Amino acid sequence: MGSVLNPAHYRTLMLLVLFAAATARVASANEVSFDQAIALASEVPSVRATAEELSVRNAEDKDLPSNRGPLTISLTPGQRLSPSAESGVEVQLGIMQGWNLGDLAGHSRKAARAERAVLATQVRARALAAKIDVAQRWFQLHRAESALAIVRDELAVVAELDQANRRAKRAGLITSVAEAEAMAAHAEAKRLERYLEGERVSAALALSAALGTEPDSELRAHGPLPKPELPPAARIAELSKRVDLLPRVALLRLQSVAALARATETRASYGRRLGVGASVQRESTGSTLVFGTVQFSFSGANRGQRAEAISHAESRRRALQAEGLSVSLRAEMAEAVHELEHSEEVWQLVSKELEPASEELLRRRMRELELGEGTVIEVLRARTRLLSARRMSAEANAERRWAQVHIWLLLAELLVAEDEKETK
Repeated sequence: MGSVLNPAHYRTLMLLVLFAAATARVASANEVSFDQAIALASEVPSVRATAEELSVRNAEDKDLPSNRGPLTISLTPGQRLSPSAESGVEVQLGIMQGWNLGDLAGHSRKAARAERAVLATQVRARALAAKIDVAQRWFQLHRAESALAIVRDELAVVAELDQANRRAKRAGLITSVAEAEAMAAHAEAKRLERYLEGERVSAALALSAALGTEPDSELRAHGPLPKPELPPAARIAELSKRVDLLPRVALLRLQSVAALARATETRASYGRRLGVGASVQRESTGSTLVFGTVQFSFSGANRGQRAEAISHAESRRRALQAEGLSVSLRAEMAEAVHELEHSEEVWQLVSKELEPASEELLRRRMRELELGEGTVIEVLRARTRLLSARRMSAEANAERRWAQVHIWLLLAELLVAEDEKETK
């Protein structure tokens, strides 16, 4: 049997164990900082795909045709049958140049410009959505890692307590209840550590997916939480009312404009056409005849009404969707501003009151135990309360930082859009 602990030695061991913390952490090679994650968000597949589509349109829309239609060349060989004296081979050669009188080329270029504006705004909208998604997932991973670090520190302490209590029980220094309490605390810490490890793996996989990289369960959120610089509250309130400048709303409005431009292009494609040309006829008698040709064509009953109606309906739908989204985004922005204030209040409460009070409670319970006036159970319960307070403090800090980053990302987009609007 091992050495016997006297009460004084036992209480000293309790104090040393409770204040010990396993702080060493192995850094992973697969780490990504917040700034790196935000930079990578602009290169995710959905953003790159739209940017590439815009690049192709910018290059190839330069070759859009003019109002000049196709050049038609016709060759008509024939045989004169009567009168017999003039019978022989005859040939007629004609050339005709067509023109669209409805300015189809101009309307096509206008529609193409509107579609390129849609793609450019879509790049911005998808980039902003990707940044918000990546930022949120980076925060989730950081929170999981922070909570796991706290629990692992606690697990190391509780494991030593459990072993110390087992030895103390064998020496008759504590009761079976105190031993069972320490064992239960150890088991609970192990359960929580396993659970949070699962949360960390899920968060790492989610972040790697959001970044468009291969699944990496060992991905780590490197560095501290970001501390973005926000404008004064009055400026935030002013900008939050201008959600129509956000790319998601602007995208719907531009899609409405592009649909109208396509409707006009469709109408022009069925417009009147002018053909100007000439024909040369070589007769069997050796004579040569030259004719000038002027040709008008009309669309008649079919003027592309079906395609035009579809474009008009799409334009109206996009415009109404923009109005609805604007309302939703104003509510979302108001909620984000409220969360900015609320999360700060919660963090102040937890970090300035709850956590210090829990630390003081543990110190007093440990002092009571040292003086022989307290019990191991009371110390363990105080330790558990402190662990919970530390996790809540870390969570509250992450929540307030996320609220700041969320507002920061939205305001940055609003400021860019505001500057662009002023320069036009």
